[in-house]
Amino acid sequence: MPKQKLSPKAAKAKAIRDKKIAMTEHRKKRKRENERMGQRSDSDIHHTKDGKQVRVPIKDNRGNFGNGTKSEGPNMMGQTWLSRRVQGVGPNMVDKSKMACNKPTKSSRPGKKKMVKACSGEKEKIIHFGASGYGHNYSDAARKSFKARHKCSTAKDKLTARYWACKNLWAGKGGSTKSSPKSRRGKY
Repeated sequence: MPKQKLSPKAAKAKAIRDKKIAMTEHRKKRKRENERMGQRSDSDIHHTKDGKQVRVPIKDNRGNFGNGTKSEGPNMMGQTWLSRRVQGVGPNMVDKSKMACNKPTKSSRPGKKKMVKACSGEKEKIIHFGASGYGHNYSDAARKSFKARHKCSTAKDKLTARYWACKNLWAGKGGSTKSSPKSRRGKY
């Protein structure tokens, strides 16, 4: 497996973090248990929730027995893979309760132009739409081509990005005069 390409500062921080995790009593205890049982190339040692160790096939242990690795418990630092997102930490988290229904605003997600709290019936959903590197609605021909390509005449579901791109970015006459960059430009 190729090494990660990290900046020197990030590599140093990762090395410190890895060493800190490796030196925890919990990790040391597991390492001693693994050494006592002996590693084999055809299987892994699985630590069950009740503290026992059993030998299992590698593919089962590394795939969390068919449940995938994202649903596993906390790592050595006590964090789950989802903890930061669930706690609402980070620049891209949006408080849905403070947004008005069906009113597009500037997107907080990198690479997207707009976002909207789409409300349809009882359902609410945050939708980010429009690639920020591209222009939109910059000519009649481009608008016609976009609407045909994305079948805008059939876009009725407010809970889709297609609906909002058709309704907000490519609707009506004119709009953005900025066309796509030369490296991404099509025939218009």
